[in-house]
Amino acid sequence: MAGIFDIVGYDYKGERLCPACTKKIVTVTATKDGALYDGWADSTGLMGTEEFLQGIAEAFGIDRMIEKSFSANDFPKVIFRGHVGWETVCTNCGNTL
Repeated sequence: MAGIFDIVGYDYKGERLCPACTKKIVTVTATKDGALYDGWADSTGLMGTEEFLQGIAEAFGIDRMIEKSFSANDFPKVIFRGHVGWETVCTNCGNTL
């Protein structure tokens, strides 16, 4: 059963994204050579979105529990089911969050 604290998406760079799109966009834009999280291994096919993001956060000293300590322009912030309406969609793929 879905709960209000289920992670349904992420705020990142002014967009509301589903987990799959978040992982894809972070992998393509933020972990490439010279990017903000350059050097992070691309484990896209091996890790879930939360595991992938937590690995980057730990490697770069981001405390995801203190959201005021980082910007959604730099790193995705969690969106819980209780924070969105049922009509909220991913701005990248259009799927419902």
